[in-house]
Amino acid sequence: MLVHVKQPSTMAEEGESLMVSILKEVSVLKDRLKIKDEDEIYNPFEGIQKSEVLQECKKFNDSKFVTQQPRRCCIIITQLLFLVHHGEVFTERETTEVRTFA
Repeated sequence: MLVHVKQPSTMAEEGESLMVSILKEVSVLKDRLKIKDEDEIYNPFEGIQKSEVLQECKKFNDSKFVTQQPRRCCIIITQLLFLVHHGEVFTERETTEVRTFA
């Protein structure tokens, strides 16, 4: 039985590639949050529900999802940060579950 073990340099390259993808997606999200008009502020998370975001966090358990959809991961993390920034209270259980998923 042969077990394929990735070389440390390959793992580092994959990690670096993933980080570059995540940074690109964060940049795209940053551009979306810019003010469209002087009087109008665009909010992509208008009406966001805490329960929906927590459900989405479960996707972090799937390594294939994390590596193949870095943009979606960034959106989920940004949604969590949005909720926290706007005063949403998370129970101890919810906090533990989010930490377990990520």
